[in-house]
Amino acid sequence: MSSFTLNDILANAGKLLEYNEKFQHILHEIQSELEMTKQYKLLGHFPINRETQLTDELMIAALDESSSISFEMKYQKYNLLKEMLLRLDAISKEPACHCDLYEAMKYLVSDKHHNAKQKSKSKYLYYDQMDDPNKKAMDVWENKGMEAAVEHMTAGLRNGTMSYAQMRHLYG
Repeated sequence: MSSFTLNDILANAGKLLEYNEKFQHILHEIQSELEMTKQYKLLGHFPINRETQLTDELMIAALDESSSISFEMKYQKYNLLKEMLLRLDAISKEPACHCDLYEAMKYLVSDKHHNAKQKSKSKYLYYDQMDDPNKKAMDVWENKGMEAAVEHMTAGLRNGTMSYAQMRHLYG
């Protein structure tokens, strides 16, 4: 996991709150303390500034530091901060162009795209690129449902004409 700062947390506050509203209290606490004192007391006692890297070592040191709040309260804050940092790590790895990606995905699943690009009998976008066994399984799925498709794909297992490895090789 990457190391983040309080500035990183505050810059992504909106995305963090979209993920989990329980971050609201601690985000407000961080912002308020930084505005008043230019420092934040990590886990209630350990002072850090906006640019301090929130490493695992620092978080554990702050957890071990004695303070006026109970260990249970510090541990709850520690877990909440760790969850925020994990979410921030996930946010930092998301593609930067969500709007363009969303529009592209909408087009790919639209009837307009299907009519222009796909002349096959299936609604599945990549049907024409499939091999024949998978096309047959897709046809069964579309016409008779998922259970029938599973029955079709595992028929050789049940009647002894195919091993599990062969079935996985054919259908993935």
